[in-house]
Amino acid sequence: MKIDFSGFTAMLTGNWTESEDINRFRYLSELSSRCKGIVGEIRIDCSGIEKIDSSGLHILYSWLQCIYFRGNQPRIVNVSAALRNSRVQLGVAPAFEY
Repeated sequence: MKIDFSGFTAMLTGNWTESEDINRFRYLSELSSRCKGIVGEIRIDCSGIEKIDSSGLHILYSWLQCIYFRGNQPRIVNVSAALRNSRVQLGVAPAFEY
């Protein structure tokens, strides 16, 4: 799991699975601090997510909520096949529509 920032876009890459998310709270904190002062839309580029399970979806949903409650509008872009399939398979696709 990795997150890189470029302007108003957070680029997510790697495996977002239970075995890979040891540092999830560090990433959540980093996301919060990077979003300070940004007004408006923040794009979440998910094209680099290779694998994601329910744990990874939980982290992603938490981030989206943090962005939203800070007064910004999160927008998921470039959804990878892994993310698309996991959302549908777990029945949580509507929760990720912003």
